[in-house]
Amino acid sequence: MNTKFTEDELANAWKDEFKVRFSTDKRRLLKGPKLIDEYIVPIGTEVICDEAFADRPLQYIRIPESVLAIGDNAFKNCRELQYIVLPRSLTYIGDGAFWGCSYLQDIIIGDYVTHVGKNAFYGCKSLQKAKLGENVEEIGEWAFCECEHLEEVRIPSRVQHLGKGLFSNCKNLKRVELPDELGSIGKMAFSACEHLRDIEIPHGVTAIGERAFEACTRLKGVVLPDSVNRIDCNAFSWCKSLKEVTLPAGLLEVDRGMFEECEKLKQIYVPKGSLERYGDMLADYRDLLVEM
Repeated sequence: MNTKFTEDELANAWKDEFKVRFSTDKRRLLKGPKLIDEYIVPIGTEVICDEAFADRPLQYIRIPESVLAIGDNAFKNCRELQYIVLPRSLTYIGDGAFWGCSYLQDIIIGDYVTHVGKNAFYGCKSLQKAKLGENVEEIGEWAFCECEHLEEVRIPSRVQHLGKGLFSNCKNLKRVELPDELGSIGKMAFSACEHLRDIEIPHGVTAIGERAFEACTRLKGVVLPDSVNRIDCNAFSWCKSLKEVTLPAGLLEVDRGMFEECEKLKQIYVPKGSLERYGDMLADYRDLLVEM
C-alpha cells in the first residue's frame, strides 16, 4: 500500500479545521501541522502517510477502524505520546513508524497486521508491553531495539526469521516465546538483553547470527537443537553467567569466539561420538567438552 505523497498532492490538499492536510478524496492523511498536541483522525481515512506527524508535540491521537496503513516515520519522535490504540483494521506498520516515542508505554498490534517495518518502535524506552497479532509475518530489523522497559514478548507463528538487532539493548527483557516455525535468528537479535536468563530455541532453527546473544549477562544455559547447522561469530560472547551449553549433532562449523569472555562456562555438552570433531573446532574449550 502506497504511504508516500507527492508535492503536487500536498499543494492541492484539502485542509480540515485543525490544518491537517488530506488527499482530495480524504482517504489519505498527508501531513499534520507543526504544532498539534491532540487529534482525532476522521472516519474514512485509510492511510496515514510517511512522516505525517513526525517531530510533533503530539500527546493523544485516536485512529479510526478505517485506517489500513501507517507510513514510514509517521509518528517518529512524538516524544510526548504516551498511549495509542491501533485499529483492528490496520494491516501495515511502516519503517520507523513510532521511532523515538520515548513515553509510549504499551502497544497492541492487531490480527490483520502482516508487516511491522524496521525500526518501527526503536527507542520506545518506556514501552512495557508489546502484543503482536497472530498474522504478523515479518518484523523488520531493529524494530524493538532499545525498548529498555520491555519485559516479555511472544513471536507469532508466521514469523520465520528474527531480523538484525530486533530486540538489541532491551535490557529488561526477561521472557521470550519463539514459534516452532522459526528458521533463523539474526545478527544481534538479542544482544545486551541483560535480564534474559533462559531461552528455548525451537527445533526448526537452522542458523544463529553473529553476536545474536552477545552480552546477555544473566543467561545461564542454552540448549541448541539438532536442526542448527550454523552459528556465526561471537554468538554467545560476553554471556558472563553462562554455565553450560548443549551443542547439536549437525553443526558444521563453530567460531572460536563463540564463547569469548564467558568466564563461568563449566560444561559444553556434545553428541556421543563427536568429541574429537568438536575438540578440533573448539580447541580452547576442549577441557569443557562432555559427551552425552
